[in-house]
Amino acid sequence: MINRVVSSRVRVWCRSRRAGTIWICVLVASWVICFLSSRIGIPSIDPSITVQDRPLEQLGTACVLFVGLVNVFVLREPVAWLVATSPLRLRYYRTLWLAFNTVLGLMFSVLTYPIFPQDVPIIRIATLWVLGFSFGVFALVIFGHNLAFLGPFAVLLLFSTPKLVPWHLNLIYNVEVAKYLGVFTLCSYLSSVILFALKVDRQVI
Repeated sequence: MINRVVSSRVRVWCRSRRAGTIWICVLVASWVICFLSSRIGIPSIDPSITVQDRPLEQLGTACVLFVGLVNVFVLREPVAWLVATSPLRLRYYRTLWLAFNTVLGLMFSVLTYPIFPQDVPIIRIATLWVLGFSFGVFALVIFGHNLAFLGPFAVLLLFSTPKLVPWHLNLIYNVEVAKYLGVFTLCSYLSSVILFALKVDRQVI
């Protein structure tokens, strides 16, 4: 009986955030598009030449950054009665839901890694996804759902536009400083979690 109540509550909670079958299909399709885009424009490499580390091409980078928007889309408030009857405050609901979507996105990045170019480290693909997701959350909180794309777009514009960011500071494309991308992404993610969790409760997001 308890399991049925919990199961029913979880289903309503997911549906109230539009996290249904269609959303799952879109999520899977978005990662397939990421894979296809990462293969476009990559020249053939002599198999005798070993390339251990390189960035994704610009199109592949853009797709990985933007695929996080699929998860941002379902960062909506649950129905009012779920919040009213729950022992958890709304900020905890938000944090748990955001954390779940983070784990889900990272899981997809790991599962799809074998079909990405093998000389692109898995940590870079996962980090790019988290970065795009974090800035999507920033834009969601500041501008709303309809303009959430401005977050990853700003990241892409900043690091992909020639001379806008000096090469020695380009964390996405310069493999020599790519180790700092993880630090930058972690700080961005933690900031987005705090900002999202502490969003004014009366505002619908």
